Amino acid sequence: QDLLATWAAALQRDPIYAAARAGRDADQEKIPQARAKLLPYITLDSAGEINDVRRTNFQQHETRGVGLWALTLTQPIIDVGNWSRLRQSEYLADSANLALQQAYQDLILRVSQAYFDVLAAQDTLKTIQAQKRAVETQLEAAERGFELGATTVTDIHEARSRLDLLNASEIEARNALQISEDQLAKITGDRPAELVGLDPNTSLPPPTPARLDDWTLQSAQASLDVARAHLDTLIVEKQIDIAKGGHYPTLSLYAQTGSASDRGI
Repeated sequence: QDLLATWAAALQRDPIYAAARAGRDADQEKIPQARAKLLPYITLDSAGEINDVRRTNFQQHETRGVGLWALTLTQPIIDVGNWSRLRQSEYLADSANLALQQAYQDLILRVSQAYFDVLAAQDTLKTIQAQKRAVETQLEAAERGFELGATTVTDIHEARSRLDLLNASEIEARNALQISEDQLAKITGDRPAELVGLDPNTSLPPPTPARLDDWTLQSAQASLDVARAHLDTLIVEKQIDIAKGGHYPTLSLYAQTGSASDRGI
């Protein structure tokens, strides 16, 4: 399993990225919601009334019904608050798109970090196991030498002590490897198979440009954090405009038709 296959699985199954994608989709719906308040809408009202009059003295009975209905078309023309709300919703949608891009970049970093953490933990475990085999060989040699009188019991105890330390380190390394695999599984949704390591001849290119000032300037212009901070400022400004819009007059066009009848409902 190479890094590209791991990345493809994470892109489909990572819960953090899926939540960011769902949040982006939810924020995109704020635009049509805000636009709907500026579009024409139709309301239908109806009412009915029945009068039942009875006089017991003359045995007179009268029933009268009235039916009313009205169809109204409303088109907002001037509404500063709703126009500001529409513009704010566009800023919110843009900010949600940037948040999704940030989640995408964060997923790249998390997958790469978890992938190479597993490889590093495997290398650490292999190193400790190799050291353990070497110390076991030394212990066997010390025991044979003690039997022949070539070594002292101190040599045996020292070898056993080193072996005990390596056994403890091996347990710790196995736990670290399991934790690394669990972390990668949280992102991809499956336990990792045997991972492909780096080619020993791999050479990492140096950063280009190689000046800190150039990277600082680029981050000030292209950083997603900076872009989102700018949008947050615009969103707050539009919230102030929305609050001010509550004090402004509004103008709407109304077209209405209806009927009132006393000849029955």
